[in-house]
Amino acid sequence: MQRTTIDLLRKSPVFRELGAGHLAEVAGLAQVTAHHPGQVIVRQGDHAESMFMIDSGFLKVLIEGRGGSLSTLGVMGEGEIFGELSLLDGGPRSATVTTMTRARLVSLDRDPFLRLIEARPQVAIAIMKVLARRLRASSVRSDDLKGMRVANRLAKQILLLADRYKQETGPARLRVGIRLSQRELGELVGATRESINKHLRAWREGGILVHEGGYITITDVAVLRSIAVN
Repeated sequence: MQRTTIDLLRKSPVFRELGAGHLAEVAGLAQVTAHHPGQVIVRQGDHAESMFMIDSGFLKVLIEGRGGSLSTLGVMGEGEIFGELSLLDGGPRSATVTTMTRARLVSLDRDPFLRLIEARPQVAIAIMKVLARRLRASSVRSDDLKGMRVANRLAKQILLLADRYKQETGPARLRVGIRLSQRELGELVGATRESINKHLRAWREGGILVHEGGYITITDVAVLRSIAVN
């Protein structure tokens, strides 16, 4: 089991730079758990006990709005980590994270996590890079919401998802390897489900993309890129 856990840890940029001995040490402290779709892994406002790395599956990040409604802020997949921010500052969870598919997670409790980053500067630096990327992405998203039309934002988001979770299904065809509802896409780009439906329908009719088994497949990447930047 320990060797398997070491292999899982190597998927993450946070841990992959550790030597074999240090990886074995972390693996001995980590827990591997399996989850069904729709499970809440962490809940916004709760006390933080662990950080997590995704071995397999997809999860979504949700933010609670007025009246207790939840909206999708982002999605995560293999190798990504979450829950580290609350462990670093001791504050409550900043968002809710739920599984979208079956998922396998590697978790590390607070005390060994803090000891690890104190003892291994390269882990702390890797986590800082993760946080910096998220801050940049949040800033870009905020700018996009202010300055781009829905069509531009939606095209850009589909391309980003395709780049992160791409599945090549044939020449000039690029499938987004994660299923998202029109409501979830709308929440990601700050638009209504009706607006998302309108644009997706127009792009299907224009031969830019198709829906196959619940997945979006881009059939004309160049045109979608032109929409994203215009």
